[in-house]
Amino acid sequence: MVMSWLQGVPHRVMPQPGDVMAGGVGIASLCDVTRLTQATGCDRVVDVGAGQGHLSRFLAFGLGLSVTAGGRRVLVTGLHACGDLSPALLRHFTSSPAVAAVASVACCYMKLSTLPEHPGSSPGYPLSAWVAKLPGHELSYRAREAACHALEEYVGRLRGESGCLRTHCYRAVLETLIRAANPSKKRPGVQTVKKAHALSFPQYARLGLPRVGLDPAAISLDSEAVEAMLEQQHKVVAFFSLTLLLAPLVETLILLDRLLYLREQGFQCALVPLFDPRFSPRNLVLVAARTPLGAVLSGLDEDSSEDEDTGVAEPSGEKQSLPTPSARCEPQ
Repeated sequence: MVMSWLQGVPHRVMPQPGDVMAGGVGIASLCDVTRLTQATGCDRVVDVGAGQGHLSRFLAFGLGLSVTAGGRRVLVTGLHACGDLSPALLRHFTSSPAVAAVASVACCYMKLSTLPEHPGSSPGYPLSAWVAKLPGHELSYRAREAACHALEEYVGRLRGESGCLRTHCYRAVLETLIRAANPSKKRPGVQTVKKAHALSFPQYARLGLPRVGLDPAAISLDSEAVEAMLEQQHKVVAFFSLTLLLAPLVETLILLDRLLYLREQGFQCALVPLFDPRFSPRNLVLVAARTPLGAVLSGLDEDSSEDEDTGVAEPSGEKQSLPTPSARCEPQ
């Protein structure tokens, strides 16, 4: 069992709620890295995309690790490494003998670069030669963005008929108004408005429009056209629900592409579901090492270890099991 393996980690090094060193990093996320660090036997860690340094402080002061590059045993970890940062970690691992292992938890798939968008460069997707040759492997921005949402949480909202569902309609109407005011803004990228469901639409729009450089006073927020769009909330929710049904499929393709890339380079690798996705939505970590992973993953369920690599350069034609990924980012 997964938890039986994880329970082998001494309790004294596990982050606890209220731990000052944990800062703004979730307890589950800290547990992920703690367990992987101990399992791979690394005493040095490179924290890529460290943000405010909460994870680095915990690894340094809580576990006594050297959070620097160098040495012969370095674990490179990316906790929620955004967009192309996750592929960059994998490329660094494959090209640098000083990196003994990599543990990557990805997010923000919509920020991945792709071949059509960046000709002549190394794309974030696809990474593997196998997926690159797969007919129809291309993923649109909308498909990659949908793969970031938390399916389990959304199901709970649907069952409870949560008022939070109106946020999706608010966002759709706001983006319609933004594109009408400025057609060049195809992807407005409005940042999350906190507790949007508790606001009226005009209140929501007045907070969102300045974030894309538009003056709320110049746009009618209570017209009959706006009211007619707001009355279509049930259709927006239905469309969003259908989109989320395909989200795990898209994320699985992206993660399999990364797994196959490592296999093509001849490395040991596995996708490990460390937690129940309802507890920790970012529950899948891609682990790779220059040594056999058997000892690292010895306590995992058989279903979790089926994706472990055996060093074969090319993927076989046999069907392989992959845990269904839990989506990542909060719906906006």
